[in-house]
Amino acid sequence: MKKSYIIALSIMLISNISLSSQIFKEDFSGHTIGGNLEGVNGWVQGTPTSTELSRLKGVSPLIEAGALTYPNYVGAGTGNLAVIDTGSVARKSMKPLIIGDAAVLPVAGEKIYLAALVSFTAFDTVTVYREVFNFNKENATTDRGRIYAKLEEDKKTVRIGFSKGSNTEINESTTLPGIILSLNNTVLFVLEQSTLSGSNNDENILYINPDLSKSKAEQTNKLLSPSNTAQSDYGSTNALYIAIRQNGAGFKIGGIVTSKSWEDLYVVANLKNVTYNDGSITAAGKTLFTSQKGKVTVYNLTGAELITSETEGRFETKLNKGLYIVKFLSENGQVSSAKIQLK
Repeated sequence: MKKSYIIALSIMLISNISLSSQIFKEDFSGHTIGGNLEGVNGWVQGTPTSTELSRLKGVSPLIEAGALTYPNYVGAGTGNLAVIDTGSVARKSMKPLIIGDAAVLPVAGEKIYLAALVSFTAFDTVTVYREVFNFNKENATTDRGRIYAKLEEDKKTVRIGFSKGSNTEINESTTLPGIILSLNNTVLFVLEQSTLSGSNNDENILYINPDLSKSKAEQTNKLLSPSNTAQSDYGSTNALYIAIRQNGAGFKIGGIVTSKSWEDLYVVANLKNVTYNDGSITAAGKTLFTSQKGKVTVYNLTGAELITSETEGRFETKLNKGLYIVKFLSENGQVSSAKIQLK
């Protein structure tokens, strides 16, 4: 029986490593300060279409020291920033999204989240929308989930627009009473791509400054892209990129994160310095399994501690079904944590 238990536990741990949510993270920490964004760490200039060829001649964004912060966001406070100038000459800088060792592909029934911290610094004009960033299909031929920004006539307030693609109408942040944005303040954008079965029906949602102490269902500051059926879908074999736009909006961008789970976008304040999803913790039903002896602590998603207990490798909880954060201190002093679903 003991041997069977060890085999079963090993299978569960292997399964957790392969299935655990992972993230793509880009904070420009591998770039040279003052150097180009493009040409380093997979960033390239987007190939223009024939109609764009004459105008996409802007220069590569440069890298600046410093980082933007945002409460509980997993991409906050690390690395450096890419600086996009206000030059009216357009340019598109792109990088493929990789989770683990695999390219991120649209899969029917799945959602993909692309998040980034942005601080707007200037605009080349007022009351005219300028592009910021979006998902892009490989070879730069298709843009989806397009985020726009413009400076209002007071030259302080920033309005956000959102569409599915280049030829669809725009929904605006003025429809969100809790959102007032201004120059030189950090904004967290979370772009959700929902891949649906069928053609020309994939959906996009933009979350603006979400409250990461709450679940996705509780978020109110969100824009749906209008005319979702007006433009084609990506196609299941097309790898996704992030595309940062230079076209009249000056901004700094950093803390870029892509995941397939909303929960992987945030951390709890007192767990920021631990490693997520390293396979040390799994669950079956309401039972927690750890890779060795130690101590487990269970938190809810707001960071409140619920349980602390020693464990021999198996710990039975009496918690309700739901998502929890579990921290594990092994007997050799290693600290890890995971977001665990109890059923």
